[in-house]
Amino acid sequence: MKQIISVITICYNSELSIERTIRSVLSQTYTNIEYIIIDGKSCDGTNAIIQKYQDNISKYVSEEDLGIYNAMNKGLTMATGEWVCFMNAGDVFVDNQTVERVFFTPIQNNIDVIYGYTICNNKRMNLDPFF
Repeated sequence: MKQIISVITICYNSELSIERTIRSVLSQTYTNIEYIIIDGKSCDGTNAIIQKYQDNISKYVSEEDLGIYNAMNKGLTMATGEWVCFMNAGDVFVDNQTVERVFFTPIQNNIDVIYGYTICNNKRMNLDPFF
């Protein structure tokens, strides 16, 4: 049986970037993802965008918090997965098979952290498959 992977996105007033992240997470080929979004009670269009995808989001909360780490802890409290991945608003997986490749084989019990390379692109490109 595939392990549950909890992907947590925390955001606040992320109208310009949240949809990119949601689409990236929801397009993953790995089928056992629990997607949690914690919003700090945004006052822009963030919540309207999230609600478009609500049927595919496992858990969603929009309420005031005490900052980024408080929001992260809320997400961790809700997570039920064996592994947790934080994806900030605007972050995307490199492609739709990223999670599948990482968890293709079970991870050994003595491993606590998995990490990989990060590609930082500050320019908006038309090649972005998630937007």
